[in-house]
Amino acid sequence: MIGKLFTRVCILLVVMCTTGRILPAQKTQNPFDLTYRIKEAPLSPPIDSVNKNGNPFDLIAPVSTPLFNIKIKPSAAVASADKPAPAKPIDTRFLLVITLGSLLVLTILATLFRQAVNHSFVGPFNSNALNIAFRDRQNGGLFPYFLLYLLFFFNISTLAYLVMHHYGLVVSLSPGWQILTVFLFAAGLLTIKHFILSLLGFIFPIGKEIRFYSFIIMVFNLLIGLVLTPVNLFLAFGSEKIIPYIIWPCAAFLAIVYLLRTVRGLFIANRFLFSHIFHFLLYICTVEIAPVLVLYKWGVNHLL
Repeated sequence: MIGKLFTRVCILLVVMCTTGRILPAQKTQNPFDLTYRIKEAPLSPPIDSVNKNGNPFDLIAPVSTPLFNIKIKPSAAVASADKPAPAKPIDTRFLLVITLGSLLVLTILATLFRQAVNHSFVGPFNSNALNIAFRDRQNGGLFPYFLLYLLFFFNISTLAYLVMHHYGLVVSLSPGWQILTVFLFAAGLLTIKHFILSLLGFIFPIGKEIRFYSFIIMVFNLLIGLVLTPVNLFLAFGSEKIIPYIIWPCAAFLAIVYLLRTVRGLFIANRFLFSHIFHFLLYICTVEIAPVLVLYKWGVNHLL
């Protein structure tokens, strides 16, 4: 045991003595550093191609104008095509003729059929006046209301033309044809509505109520036609600054009249509403909601 330990100690001393001279050699110059390469100056990349961080592989591209930043001026034809076409100036002589014609017709009707005009003004807000007007209509006094109905169609068509012209809605038709188109469209729509109501009154045992409701629709429309006569006059010859202050109150007035007419109709159909709820909903969807959706779809496709 002692002999083996002594042998190991001797081997360790021999190794230390043989390597003691090699270790100080590391303090001398590296034998692999060639002197002729040290004396030469190291190659350095071009100054322009070296980045500030000293990496020779970070190359800086030459400064040039990017292709996508070049602004090309559009031609005159393209620039003019992008701009919306300005609205044609309104024909003041045409407006003067139609507004004075509407006032003249209203004056004649108010002179010859004063009672019908009074009922058209008071009837939507007074049940007694509405009942009296309905009795007069049943006794053969339908002709004055028919003439006032024509005045309503004419005024609502003129209002549509003035509003579309103010907001720059492009229509290919001339002003006269445009007013005539809206006139025929509104007249046809309301004629179909009155025909459906008459058909319902003939099929179901509610003929009297249906006739009264159809007359209420006519009276409320007559009120709109009478009010639109001076409104169209202000829209035609008023300044551009006050026209929006006329259009929006006019739209609010039309909405209020429609709500009042709906309330009147609900009072008439009160005793039939819950017993025939399916037929009532069918009428609402077919006669009241569907024409509004058709009119909205037509306006979006042809005007916007």
